[in-house]
Amino acid sequence: MITLQLTQHRKARVWLSELPDAHVNPSNVTERSVQGGHATLQGVRRAAIEVLIPRGPRALYGLLGAELQPNQSAALLIRVLTSRNGGERFPDSIALSSDETFVGLPEEFSQAVIEGATNQIAKVGGLGSGELVFGHAAHGLVGSAPVVFKWLADCLVQLLRKGEGISQEELTEILQGTL
Repeated sequence: MITLQLTQHRKARVWLSELPDAHVNPSNVTERSVQGGHATLQGVRRAAIEVLIPRGPRALYGLLGAELQPNQSAALLIRVLTSRNGGERFPDSIALSSDETFVGLPEEFSQAVIEGATNQIAKVGGLGSGELVFGHAAHGLVGSAPVVFKWLADCLVQLLRKGEGISQEELTEILQGTL
């Protein structure tokens, strides 16, 4: 895990080739298939990002993790696992102490994750064919919103494309992007 202090008092934690202990116990799965092309990446890739972004009197918060499994299908299947109830508390979060954080992704955030991932894939090219599963998440009762999870999905696609070899400078540049 890498901890970053970003500009404007933002904080982030990033997991590369591993995922935090925030597996979503799914009550629903949202799927979208996009043109994947040839399998360009080798092996399974995993990454997760947790972010705290102060905005005036409140702070935006979210944690999202994904696993990419390449295959030869010529399509990229994007799956977002969501949960109905709050799930277990996520005790080690970087959210404000006044925000209660729980493992899981509320269903109302699933389309934002799909949109963030597909927008980034359309913008700079795909990840090849395979399955991209967003199955790790944590959210705050106060600080989480669809816009945070859309942004996290966009950033995760960039991280998964670059893989483990990403430099800290590249990582910081991705996370400094506009939310």
